[in-house]
Amino acid sequence: MWRIVGQFEALRSSSIVTHAVGSNLILLGGNDGTMSFYEKSINKVLPVMHLKAKLAFLYALKLHGDHPEIQVHVVLAVCIGIPAAYVYRFSDNDHCGDGDTSQRTTLNLPASFIVTGSCYLPELRTWVLGSRNGVIAFYDESMSHRDSELELCILLTDVHGEDAITVIQPLPYRDGDQPSHILTAGRDGHYAVHEIVVKSSSTLRENSNVITTHTVHCSTPPFGPNIEGAAFDSQTQELILWGFRSKEFVVWNATKDMETMNVDCGGAHRNWCYNPCKDGSNGGTFVWTKASVYHVHSQTEASHRVLSSGGHGREIKSMATSPILMKDNGAKTKYIATGAEDTTIRIWSFEEQRGETGSPFRCLGTFTKHTTGIQQLRWSADGSLLFSAAGCEEFFVWRVQPVPLLGIGVVCEATCPQVTDDGDLRVMDFAVTEVSRYPGEHQNFTERGYIISIVYSDSSLRVSNSFSLW
Repeated sequence: MWRIVGQFEALRSSSIVTHAVGSNLILLGGNDGTMSFYEKSINKVLPVMHLKAKLAFLYALKLHGDHPEIQVHVVLAVCIGIPAAYVYRFSDNDHCGDGDTSQRTTLNLPASFIVTGSCYLPELRTWVLGSRNGVIAFYDESMSHRDSELELCILLTDVHGEDAITVIQPLPYRDGDQPSHILTAGRDGHYAVHEIVVKSSSTLRENSNVITTHTVHCSTPPFGPNIEGAAFDSQTQELILWGFRSKEFVVWNATKDMETMNVDCGGAHRNWCYNPCKDGSNGGTFVWTKASVYHVHSQTEASHRVLSSGGHGREIKSMATSPILMKDNGAKTKYIATGAEDTTIRIWSFEEQRGETGSPFRCLGTFTKHTTGIQQLRWSADGSLLFSAAGCEEFFVWRVQPVPLLGIGVVCEATCPQVTDDGDLRVMDFAVTEVSRYPGEHQNFTERGYIISIVYSDSSLRVSNSFSLW
């Protein structure tokens, strides 16, 4: 049942509405800079802060205060025309309308950085922001010399091209632990997982940390190009993505590699919201406006049931089995990589206990960087790298590693340069030999490299001795 809470002039022409993560509070931003909370328990809108300009972005998160009965809400606000993001902290007693008891921290943004996504990691005291041009920025509170102002500590510029970042969130982790990975997605059609490495530092401030990141997985689901949201099912821990393909809204189960919802809504240029069911049913509710009409689509389960999982769309041209690898839980396993004329590479695991589709093979991931049919596949001796070759002189090196919840993470580590101007030769076969060397007379570690021999369709043989993989 609909209830009228009130009519507010600041929300008339444009507004921003978001919910506080982990809370029932709804955050409202008006066109005059007014920021308010909607309290469902009392059915009231409570003004909290009046900012200097029109709001462009809002993010809120509920935290536990110093006392169990006190809840603290952290809010990140960005105003149009101001090259900074402001972080406010409010307790339950601060809903007074003037915001005098709030604590404000300023995040200085890089040039031309328009915030489109954000996430706060309280255990690491770190803010992660995404921009309209595909840049990801990290701000570490423990590294700042002043509590009222945070400086940029990490900038990632090569993950999502030049398209907007729409998703930033940590992978689920147990209470008391620290988040070790974050998920990002954007309107370039890619989603990626980044590992966070934290090291203690005593050079800047007491109890400060040095945070570094590196990308461990990058994939392109087939429903794109616009990925607008993501969530992990709390029952099955499956990754659910949603976004738009032409005029359709699509929900995609990335773990099972299957579509679960498809709604013809007219495309992304409209007001809309999606709320997934996190009970393992693959259901959800999608609401949108079209021609000034409010629409609702809800389903309690996936739109269809898979009877038998498919594989490649065309003939398989190559197959390679990895050496024995160790999973995170200590179990031993082997991976099977297959490449086909459909230009995709799939990595499979073999499980004696058959899944719900009745097959002992389970596809762990599909990768689509190649533009022509796959010719050959090879694993490195330790199973951490997969080498692939195809037509048009394509030769890629993939790093394969365990990633929580996703099973494995795969990123393209290197690409072999073209050997001709036209790039029209096929890679017929190749061989990989691992070699090692000591990089310096006083170094006590061994640097690993590879001798790669490639045979092309013009009967030429080229050999590369590389320690940096191009």
